[in-house]
Amino acid sequence: MKITDFLEMNNKPKEFKYKNYIWKQPEGMNIYLNEASIDFETYLASVQICDLGRSFTEVLNDEIEIIEDAPKGIELLDIKFDGYNTYYLLNEYGTKCTLSKHDKIIAEQQNEIAKAVNYLLKRCDKDEC
Repeated sequence: MKITDFLEMNNKPKEFKYKNYIWKQPEGMNIYLNEASIDFETYLASVQICDLGRSFTEVLNDEIEIIEDAPKGIELLDIKFDGYNTYYLLNEYGTKCTLSKHDKIIAEQQNEIAKAVNYLLKRCDKDEC
């Protein structure tokens, strides 16, 4: 993403990478700082434009890499059995949602996919990707 596009965003991410620095937005602040506590806009103006002699337009067209929070995992569906040959899920209000045979099969398959994704996410957290 170009810096110009980033600056125009309404909901900016909490962190991004630019010129081998990780820039983070401290809680409750409207600025981005790197590891040395240098403000991103100050860095652009003083280092990239003044020190390196780059044009303002050239700097604004530089690319930044948005750093997304890694997903924690997919929650499994809690398929319950009432003892009378009926399977169900509880919705967010605690109401039983009865599952047909086909719905139960789909819910079980969804859980299998979620388990596989969660396994891969755990491996990636350990840098085994």
